[in-house]
Amino acid sequence: MTKRISIPTSWRNTGVLAFLVLMLFLLFESTHANVCALNKNYAYKAPSSSAIYFITETCTKRAFTNEMIFFTYFPSWGHVEAAPTLLLKKIPNDALGFMPYGPLYDPQYGALVKTVTDPKVYLLLDGKKYWITSEMIFTKLRYRWNWIEDVDSRLLLQYQSGGEITETHRHLNGTLIKYEGDPAVYRLEDQNGKQVKRHIASEEVFKSLKFRSDRIITISQDESYPDGSPISEKIVQSPSQADPSCVKNITPVFTHHLVDPKLVTNIVPPPNIHKASGHLKTHSYLNTTSVGIPIYAPVDMSLFNGAHYVGGPYSLDFRVSCEVRLRLAHIDPVQKIKDALPKEAKLDSKDTAVNPPITFKAGEVIAYIYQDVGVLSVGLDFGVYHQDRPNRYASSTNPEILQSVIYTRAVCPYEFFTKELNSSYRSKFDLIGQEGLVKDGVSFCD
Repeated sequence: MTKRISIPTSWRNTGVLAFLVLMLFLLFESTHANVCALNKNYAYKAPSSSAIYFITETCTKRAFTNEMIFFTYFPSWGHVEAAPTLLLKKIPNDALGFMPYGPLYDPQYGALVKTVTDPKVYLLLDGKKYWITSEMIFTKLRYRWNWIEDVDSRLLLQYQSGGEITETHRHLNGTLIKYEGDPAVYRLEDQNGKQVKRHIASEEVFKSLKFRSDRIITISQDESYPDGSPISEKIVQSPSQADPSCVKNITPVFTHHLVDPKLVTNIVPPPNIHKASGHLKTHSYLNTTSVGIPIYAPVDMSLFNGAHYVGGPYSLDFRVSCEVRLRLAHIDPVQKIKDALPKEAKLDSKDTAVNPPITFKAGEVIAYIYQDVGVLSVGLDFGVYHQDRPNRYASSTNPEILQSVIYTRAVCPYEFFTKELNSSYRSKFDLIGQEGLVKDGVSFCD
């Protein structure tokens, strides 16, 4: 027999029941109003559409209209999730109408940035953010309004606060300046407690310091600084500077195969341009017959850097000699490498130093072939970089390219193998067209 719950007469008479029902309804509506049908800060697309949307913190959607912008939020296309068309339609379009640069964006030295939810403009210098407190100060310091870049608020969280900029008669230390009518470029620095200007002696030095040529402030002669010593030496850290114990060898020989050549289906030698993003790729692409194939150390080497990130899942940097480093990506490393890197995959692909380095002997298994989610081909990225052999990109005028040895010191990775292995790998060059890539001039391997 079902027991009935009776409502006290006093409740019925006083309207308390109606009040409670109303409160429960409002609570239910309020709770569900705060629940988003899709995960916030995720990317989604409908099965029948090529449009990719970002779900904001306020449960609105913004379309990615630029693939370069997409890669400032996510390291790979594997982060795009499928969502039913009707569900995506229920998410309202965001009023902003565009995507600012994401948390993986590198604004580089001397950038001016703001978020889309806060009008405050910040100057980024030496890992710190400085708030420019008013339009008057911004204008008097001769910054340009078209220099300001909109960024995701999570990017600003990566910078420590350097305080506020309230003065107009002087610029901060670290600022790049030049005088009207004079091509000489200076960097403001502190020397023995006094602010001085240091002349950057050459364009080569400027590029090696990874400065932005489009962020130099032109000041009047009235703003004077005493001269400091010129900056005349390039700052390019070589592997030997990072590890004084490394062994010098400008011509190491890879005596063991990286992957059994019989299991290799295709190799795309560098350099290439990724058509979707327009990014330069100076590593080779090596495709294999299946996942799970062992990857071997081709030479005695040591792991000194690595990253564990969503969609990677791993990239690894090995030191072969003081001059030569080897990099692998999109692989599944052996357990002792995993133990040296973060256990949780990060959203960005920033490296973690492995200290002390992990050494491997030629022929030792270091990883296995892995397949990214949403990627049709099976294989890995393989690059070699020689500190003493700058390639044609070392003379580029693009500051983004000049800032990394991955661009400017990349070489043909297969030239280091023994003659027999070199020949085996070269027989696999460009057997299958790589749809998403286009050759960027003469191959490093020609």
